[in-house]
Amino acid sequence: GSLFVGTQQGLFYTTDGKTFRQYSGAPAGAVYSLALGSNYMLINSASGLYRMSSAGSFTVLYNGGTSMNGIAAYSDVMTVAATSSGLLTVGSTASFIYPPGPGTNSVSDLAVDSSGNLWCSASASGVGVAFMKFDGTSWKNFGMANTPQLATNTFFKISAIGDGKIVAGSWGGPGPNTAYRGEMALVDHDSVRVFDATNAPLYGIPKDNKYILVGSAVSDPSGNIWVTNPMSYINNPIVVYSPAENKWYSFHSTLSPVSGFGPIAIDAYGGIWTGDQYGQPSSAGSFSGLFYYNANGTLDNTSDDQSYIFNQGNAGLLSDNVNAVLVDNEDQVWIGTSLGMDVIYDPDPAASFSVQSIYSLLDQNINSIDYDALDQKWVATNTGVYVISRDGNTPITSYNTTNSPLPSNQVLAVACDRSNGIVYFATQDGITELKTGVQQPGANFSKLKIFPDPARVPLTQPIHIEGLVANSEIKIFTIDGRLVTQFQAQGGKIAYWNGTDLTGKLIPTGVYIVVAYSSDGSQSSVSKIAIGRR
Repeated sequence: GSLFVGTQQGLFYTTDGKTFRQYSGAPAGAVYSLALGSNYMLINSASGLYRMSSAGSFTVLYNGGTSMNGIAAYSDVMTVAATSSGLLTVGSTASFIYPPGPGTNSVSDLAVDSSGNLWCSASASGVGVAFMKFDGTSWKNFGMANTPQLATNTFFKISAIGDGKIVAGSWGGPGPNTAYRGEMALVDHDSVRVFDATNAPLYGIPKDNKYILVGSAVSDPSGNIWVTNPMSYINNPIVVYSPAENKWYSFHSTLSPVSGFGPIAIDAYGGIWTGDQYGQPSSAGSFSGLFYYNANGTLDNTSDDQSYIFNQGNAGLLSDNVNAVLVDNEDQVWIGTSLGMDVIYDPDPAASFSVQSIYSLLDQNINSIDYDALDQKWVATNTGVYVISRDGNTPITSYNTTNSPLPSNQVLAVACDRSNGIVYFATQDGITELKTGVQQPGANFSKLKIFPDPARVPLTQPIHIEGLVANSEIKIFTIDGRLVTQFQAQGGKIAYWNGTDLTGKLIPTGVYIVVAYSSDGSQSSVSKIAIGRR
């Protein structure tokens, strides 16, 4: 018999285990893997997939340009190959089978839409998918193969803009230098509409004005969609699409050089905040800081617009390299930079904007920021994830590869599902989900749901009191009206009770009344629970 070996120089064999010879007529170039069939051998090479008969002749099975990570003979007429684009089956025809999961582990950005769906943008062009949706049970992958209106798979930014809509932005795209490359995808309940330089004021970078970058997006109360156009060579850092008018507007900046403004957020006063994430193409290593723009509700009248640049020199930003901008539930503006996090507590344009630094995160490269149902901030960095209090002054906890399932400490994006109490993290090695139990409270009390009921103390898990409004206070009474304990809800929509009284002692067997109050006392809800002893 013969022993065959695949090498970078091609296919070699030996009949005595000592002397190896290159096999004549074998595919040229590197051979990555081999697999045996019933009376033939499969060869995965740089030039394609080949079948070698027992007589030593070669037949090309597939040379479609897809790199194969491994091959196997499924039957005499079917070969299966693992690729970065899915499972490739090669028989009389070649086709891909996509497993019911994300199209790639390589993810650059995350967003959670108003229905609680997770959306992810792919961070590499060769993975066969542009962006993905996870509804909590199954994945749906969008790419050029199944969404023909897309001209590229190189989408690196994704934003949830309300009402079930998503905006995905591409980093250029394939094609010759003579053609426009780069686009924005507007996804409305899985229906995809594409905007590019032919139907929107999207402009390319200075070195190639047909190579277009589309960043993050946000919507205002009128439904207008604000999108960043990083490094626009005509210095239009922000463009606006009005679905009601089916019309685009753009803003020309004279406040800074052409810069890579990417992240974007909107405050309650209509102020648009965007940070220079990618720098000035005219000056390597230089960044412009934080850009503020307010159209005062009149897109077609620029005479009343306000715009400012905030940077290290005039506002005390920790760094002019701004990777993330977030407006939280209390209308505070959080600014993630390459050297830590800043905050503007009051974005009222009538007041003077004051930038404060969060000292617990000094020198951290901030990649992404989001807030949960308690308005706690979740901060993605190159050393893991940090959770801080709603005002940023108190560190709460942190997660990294040593104390959590995070596959990498370099966390590129974080997104909070406030309705369901889930936080998602994106790394180059995959997506991680953390269920926090902190859910968005309702505007009004619903019927209190208490479980387990009956409960036995000492408890093996806390008693859940669900159906609360924001900042609810809980009071527990005996059946004859004596106060047992009182506390504030720890989890937004849900409160947790350990079955003890005000002194920390386990309560005796009995039926107890549970009363939840709103913080101003205007609302309340009542239920009861039975407690037993173990």
